[in-house]
Amino acid sequence: MTGAGPLERGYRRLLVFYPAPYRRIHEEEVLAVLMTAAPGGKRRPGIAEAADLILGALRVRCQPQRDGAAGPAWRDALAVLSVILPVIFLLIDMVQETQMLLSFPAPGAFSYGLPCGLSNSPPPRSPWWLWSCCGCGAPPRWRLWPCSSGSHS
Repeated sequence: MTGAGPLERGYRRLLVFYPAPYRRIHEEEVLAVLMTAAPGGKRRPGIAEAADLILGALRVRCQPQRDGAAGPAWRDALAVLSVILPVIFLLIDMVQETQMLLSFPAPGAFSYGLPCGLSNSPPPRSPWWLWSCCGCGAPPRWRLWPCSSGSHS
């Protein structure tokens, strides 16, 4: 083929858009397929071929790593986060509950051991993490105590 030199150089220039590890493994194979599919006498890659190769390079760059190099770091970060977030939510809820309790009237304004107004109000809200980790919302292996199957009246 007379145009193999400039055509091959053009394809190699377009393959530079691919990540280096990918090129090390696949460059010769991709180049062989491109050269085989090119019509005789073609001197440089067409616009459609160039666009297709550049889009393919973007697709390869946007794919998650499959070699497992990023896996352990993400697992460790999620493990730490799964411990820290419930503690943060607990602290925030404790601060809110303390502020609510401190906003009640003086200690002499109690009826039947409860602050005024609390006896007729709905029960205090339970934080979502308590329901999900300890109650029926969690998978059985995460529950701190078994969930009752009956309904409460």
